[in-house]
Amino acid sequence: MPNIVNLDVMMANRKISLNELSVRVDLTISNLSILKNGKANAQVQD
Repeated sequence: MPNIVNLDVMMANRKISLNELSVRVDLTISNLSILKNGKANAQVQD
């Protein structure tokens, strides 16, 4: 079952920019953009 988090909504609720979030969570802006736009792929190993 996929976990779905809408970063746009969460960021708006907390009044935080993508730049500020990237600093706080120590991810690049490009990686956050991939997550925010739902383009991220993950593989689960058994």
